[in-house]
Amino acid sequence: MEHNNVAHTVFVVLYLVQIVNAVIYFKLSIVGFISIFVGLFLIILASKERRKGEFTTCGVYAIVRHPEFLGHMLIIFGLMMISRTILSVLVFSILIAMLYLGILYEEKENLKKFGKNYEDYMKRVPRLNIVEGIRRKYKFKE
Repeated sequence: MEHNNVAHTVFVVLYLVQIVNAVIYFKLSIVGFISIFVGLFLIILASKERRKGEFTTCGVYAIVRHPEFLGHMLIIFGLMMISRTILSVLVFSILIAMLYLGILYEEKENLKKFGKNYEDYMKRVPRLNIVEGIRRKYKFKE
């Protein structure tokens, strides 16, 4: 459990470094702002749909399995695009790797907790690919 606390603290500190870096080295970036906006939107939607400890497959969770992680990834990407420094690229890379490892850990725990239901969900809903998730949910042809 202590390992998770250390990893979480490192994640939060690096996230703050990314934010401060974006404020200090601010450059107008439409892509950055759109990415941040979409990321925040996903996090807000997902947090409203998720119930503490419950397995949900509705709303945005019917499109991607990890909308909150994806939201943070988009925000971190947007912050990198706004500051465009070597530090922001380095921090972006570390944070994305940490988030991806967090996703893998969460999936392993969800498989233990929810079993076959989660396994079936994994087959139906992509991990992070929102375009593929929309295509599958609304049955668009390739």
